[in-house]
Amino acid sequence: MTPETAYRIQLSGDLAIQAGRSRLDLVFDGSTDGLAASELKARVSDELPELAPLVRRSLVVAGDRIVGSAEVIPAGSQLSLVPPVSGG
Repeated sequence: MTPETAYRIQLSGDLAIQAGRSRLDLVFDGSTDGLAASELKARVSDELPELAPLVRRSLVVAGDRIVGSAEVIPAGSQLSLVPPVSGG
């Protein structure tokens, strides 16, 4: 049996609206110490291709901290994808 790695990602703002849900559970085969934030965004884009342009511009937040694109995020971390917002 192949081990699995899982991430539960909270979708915020326009991501949640366009996806029609506020959470994405991302599970894939293989054991890993974690994924870089950029790889996590690529996997979300693969799962929700219609949102890929917005996912690319979104921030990855782990807990209460914005994660850099090369930073490795351990599986099981509390994650959110936060799209850009504008206001006036």
